[in-house]
Amino acid sequence: MLPLAGPEDAQLCRSGCRLSIPGAGLWRLRRALVTLGRFFGGAGMDEQETAGKKGGLLASTLVVSSMTLLSRVLGLVRDVVLARLLGASAGTDAFFVAFRIPNFLRRLFAEGAFNQAFVPVLSEYRTRQRDEGSAAATKALIDRVAGTLGGTLALITLVGVLAAPLLIWLFAPGFGDDPHKRALAVEMLRLTFPYLFFISLTAFAGAILNTWNRFAVPAF
Repeated sequence: MLPLAGPEDAQLCRSGCRLSIPGAGLWRLRRALVTLGRFFGGAGMDEQETAGKKGGLLASTLVVSSMTLLSRVLGLVRDVVLARLLGASAGTDAFFVAFRIPNFLRRLFAEGAFNQAFVPVLSEYRTRQRDEGSAAATKALIDRVAGTLGGTLALITLVGVLAAPLLIWLFAPGFGDDPHKRALAVEMLRLTFPYLFFISLTAFAGAILNTWNRFAVPAF
């Protein structure tokens, strides 16, 4: 049976049932038309909401794409400058090895495993915040994660700086044949290893911005 929409529908039903079977059929026809109208009206509203979401998605995609393109262009400029200043030398090899080690760990503590675990939890807290009207739990989560992540990264950075000779031996064992290149790579690693600390905290801030639909700065 079709549900009753209001008092007039109930009165029409009683009138139709009292009059005759055609009266009841007329009531059912009216209810069917009202239901179809509501269905297509709701579908129109859903289409408008979907169009709005599509517009937001296209705008966000454009922002992320443009900022990523700008970042890649600046990265190309960086590589050109490095090639111009350093050229093909032992210093270039030492620099790229020293930079590769913290960049490798970045996949774990920055854009990789950490983001995949943190962003869904933060999104759930944000949804709960909108439902409850309080941001205390979300703020507490961000504070705890920031403190834990920062402390862990500081400890790993300290260990990496102190254990730079061992890390160079593990990642570039061929440098052992050239003591000068190995010593240069160790010194450069001690300079570049704090990059892990700062880029991971930057990725943490970017994950928060992405959760709040701010895409430009994290994409850059």
